Amino acid sequence: MGLANIARTIKDHTLALSFKTLFNERFGDFGRATECQVDTRISRISLTALMHGEREPVTAVLEHYELETIGGERYIVLHRFSSSKQWIDRLLARLFTDKRYKLPTAIDRLL
Repeated sequence: MGLANIARTIKDHTLALSFKTLFNERFGDFGRATECQVDTRISRISLTALMHGEREPVTAVLEHYELETIGGERYIVLHRFSSSKQWIDRLLARLFTDKRYKLPTAIDRLL
């Protein structure tokens, strides 16, 4: 494994921890993220959470995203989703596909 791959792996793990923390801070009333994986090489994020009232964890995957810079601000544009539950697939697709969100400063700095 080369130095560039090691650096990418460290960055991906740090981003995963940041996304997991962000999820727990913003959506803690609904459940708790237990695992997060980021692969910046293929622009993919996977998050597993144990939601309140559920017996099994739920996994949601952002299959593809893009990063954009507009006026000096960094944004993430969400594209394809999948999950461990069909209704979540449809909900994520309807609410978030092709939407642009400003990146939190802490995450932007890692990219």
